[in-house]
Amino acid sequence: MPDCLIVHVPKFQNRYRPLGNYTSTQWMALGIFALADAVRASGRSARILHLGLERALDDDFTLDRYLAGQPSPVVAFSIHFHQQLYDTLREARELKRHHPSVFVVAGGMTASFFAEDILRQFPQIDAVIRGEGERPLERLVSIAAAGGRDLSSVPNLVWRRDGGTAANDLAYVATREDLDRLDFCDLTLMENHERYVRMPKIITHLRLPPALRWRLSRALSRKESSIFHALPVGRGCVTNCFYCGGGRRAHRLISARAEIVFRSPERVLESIRELEGFGYEGAYVSFDPPPDSDAYYRTLFGMMRAEGIRFALPFSSWRLPSREFIDEYARTFGESGCIAISPETGNEEIRRRIRGLFFSNEELLDTLRYAEERGVRTTVFFSLGLPGLEGAVSEESVRLRGEIIRRFRHSSVDAFSIEIEPGSPWHLDPGRYGIVLSRRTLDDFIREQRDPAYSSMTSLGYHTRDFSSPRAGRGKEYARRVLRSKCRFFCGERALCAVSAAFWRLAGALGLDETVPAGEIGQIVPPLARLREIVETGLCHRCGSCAGICPAGVIRPGEDSYPSWDGSESACTGCGLCVRVCPGLAFPFPEQTRLLFGDGAPVGEAHGVFRRAFLGYATDPAVREGGTSGGIGTQMPLSMIGAGKARGAFIVDSDDELKWRPRAVIARTREEIARGGLSKYPACSINHLFAGIGDGDGPFVFTGLPCHVHGLRKMIELKPALGEKVALTVGLLCHSCLSHQALRDIFETYGIDGRAVERIEYRGGKLPGYIRGLLPSGEWAYLPYPRLGPDRYRPNAKECLTLFFKFHSPPRCRLCIDATAEFADISIGDPWFKGWEAERRLPRGYSLVIARTERGLGALEEAERRGEIALEPFPEEQVRMSHAPMVFPKRRRAFHNIARRRRAGLPVPSYGFEPSFTPRERLRTRIHAMTYFAADRPRLRRALFRFLLSRAGRPVVALAFFRRRVLQTFMERLKKRLARRPDAGTPVV
Repeated sequence: MPDCLIVHVPKFQNRYRPLGNYTSTQWMALGIFALADAVRASGRSARILHLGLERALDDDFTLDRYLAGQPSPVVAFSIHFHQQLYDTLREARELKRHHPSVFVVAGGMTASFFAEDILRQFPQIDAVIRGEGERPLERLVSIAAAGGRDLSSVPNLVWRRDGGTAANDLAYVATREDLDRLDFCDLTLMENHERYVRMPKIITHLRLPPALRWRLSRALSRKESSIFHALPVGRGCVTNCFYCGGGRRAHRLISARAEIVFRSPERVLESIRELEGFGYEGAYVSFDPPPDSDAYYRTLFGMMRAEGIRFALPFSSWRLPSREFIDEYARTFGESGCIAISPETGNEEIRRRIRGLFFSNEELLDTLRYAEERGVRTTVFFSLGLPGLEGAVSEESVRLRGEIIRRFRHSSVDAFSIEIEPGSPWHLDPGRYGIVLSRRTLDDFIREQRDPAYSSMTSLGYHTRDFSSPRAGRGKEYARRVLRSKCRFFCGERALCAVSAAFWRLAGALGLDETVPAGEIGQIVPPLARLREIVETGLCHRCGSCAGICPAGVIRPGEDSYPSWDGSESACTGCGLCVRVCPGLAFPFPEQTRLLFGDGAPVGEAHGVFRRAFLGYATDPAVREGGTSGGIGTQMPLSMIGAGKARGAFIVDSDDELKWRPRAVIARTREEIARGGLSKYPACSINHLFAGIGDGDGPFVFTGLPCHVHGLRKMIELKPALGEKVALTVGLLCHSCLSHQALRDIFETYGIDGRAVERIEYRGGKLPGYIRGLLPSGEWAYLPYPRLGPDRYRPNAKECLTLFFKFHSPPRCRLCIDATAEFADISIGDPWFKGWEAERRLPRGYSLVIARTERGLGALEEAERRGEIALEPFPEEQVRMSHAPMVFPKRRRAFHNIARRRRAGLPVPSYGFEPSFTPRERLRTRIHAMTYFAADRPRLRRALFRFLLSRAGRPVVALAFFRRRVLQTFMERLKKRLARRPDAGTPVV
């Protein structure tokens, strides 16, 4: 093995609609061959390994196997491009695990920017070379290969010393002479270099033999683009374009480079000859610093013509090329060349503010005209999603694009979305550019790259400050908006894209489109970044467990009950309890069943484990009338407090400012508990209340939804002392929560000021009840049609909620498998049973009560002995049949959605088991899941929802519930005939 192995790790997992799953970032940074040459020139051996290339040729290739036997003393990982962060750290972890004696060093622009963070968080990295690395790596290898430990003489190095980190001076900045001594294009230093010459830009993950997959990848990459190498011309920059992590400011910050430096034309010409010898047909150039570049390139082009070199040099011009430059370029390359110009936008005001080297639209068009006359092809690149634009693309850009296409036969136009790069001006100062970052820290970059759906086209790392979208996933929604703009205004292959997308969906369904599994990289991301990921990927229940268990008090309920920690990140201790307690991420049913019900208890039964079930009601008429169903949920806290077994209760009241928005509080009096008696359907954080409980406070009666109970069980598992604070756990049967947007949409549609609603009842009256809001005038506005008279048709509460859930069911609710609060002490809900007796009795107020634990059964029996509740047995088989229309579809739908997300490479919750379903059940579940098609499409949801709330949409809603209404009318008439019959008999399912 060589003394130093330099490894390039690509971004293995990407997902983009036209390309499916693929590997990107295949081309290596310009300086890698120079690094190996510098080590070789010092008398030590060096090799370059392209991990993506090796795995494209051999599916089973691993770095561990390559280094088996006698590993290299130093392995250097290039992390120049930020897309490499996650995969490189993962490979470094595996290397260190198998070869702990190897000294692992990282380098490159991104590694330099995050040097201290990388060393602090990832023990698999022993050192980071900041800035320019030829002489530092040469010195490091000489010391390490000789067994030395003192690295204080290595310039630019950040390294581990005496249990901490040390940062050596940025003492090496390459001069022209330094660069001229280096060989940037000796491909023989690289394993399988002959295959690298024609390596595709992307490698598809389609399950095919390697040779066939290679050919398909070349076709997808557009064959001609894969035969160009980057030509090293110089280093540094003279300006600061807003999006570039390699501008003047970044160079000064990362490498202390203050001036640009060119390689001599003679040495660049030698590099061109080398590349020709390896089979390259051209090399692209992106180094155009004024004022000296014109004279430099005129000299270089003249030397190429004098020696008869026929080698293409596509040229990326930072500024507008002069006429003299175009003349020289045309004489040298003719139509084989191409000059790329990036105005970024057609809006000159924005261009002047964000671009380092400004030019006007008129100057751009004049340059394109002159290039056209000289027979030089040009490509004009626009950027999408620029700060300062109301939309993703400006009208001026669209007009300018159209004019270029109409006027110039040799000009093409393209557009790209821009990712946040570390060290770029808008990354360092987002406020100046009017953006909000979702990718600022090392943890943020890694968090996004861990997402199997990551792509540079769809993961931008920011959104503009004025972008309006739901809080969770705002950055992703903005990226989709940017991508739609590209498809609409700049893409000429939309039909091909649609065909490609259909192909990849089919390949995924057949199991041919492989997702690269995410491996461990150590401390992947700090807890708060991981928590943000849980929220943004739709796994957050909003239960509040993370806030309730946080020992530093960093987390609190925020907008729409999502966890928030803005401004308090520095207080985070990194304990990770917030992530470990999250029931949205995982809730192991087998383990929790064993902990609560003992060994041998059945796992996965849709109604859960329970001892007995009852129909019951509170004997106090005020409690029974004031509560939902029979008032048992209100009475049990009162009974426990009255018996001296609890000192308060967790209940959900109304927010002081917005009465329609629920808010969890600790109630201690009868009046406070009564305010929590009616159902509240919008999602609400409850478990955060544990953070405010003192050592001498409690115990309490805990009432919550299944997700709240899951969070509570995990909290008690992590902090057993919390179990002493809970006297009884009351779980509520749940089909789904509502997003807060449901009421907002209704209020906006009808011009109702939500702040003026003095009270909201989601189940006003007894079963089925109505949704209604009390206005300042004292009148009740019955939703969702508040302007209809009482004699006109309007959906009852059950019908309204059925409708609302189709549009406003949160993503996590559609992944939840617990409909009956299986891990509570007692579960309470509406009784669902059919027949004349149900129609006659239930409007009087009954609750279905399921006693699951001995503690729950004992609390019910004691309350009954005290005369506070009335209970009558409800047979087990009827319990399992009564809620079957909700329980079984909810569970099947959840596992169906989990499977879909898993195929799409999205994170999914873990329950510790997955049941099997019959083909008929799977078909019914697919149809059922399709009825939620608008829930994740905000624009479509808004349009359809507003239509159904309109006068024209009301008949559609009435028709949807026609069968139920007809039956209800019939039963109402039947009840009148049976009004004098005695109240007896067993309910009929």
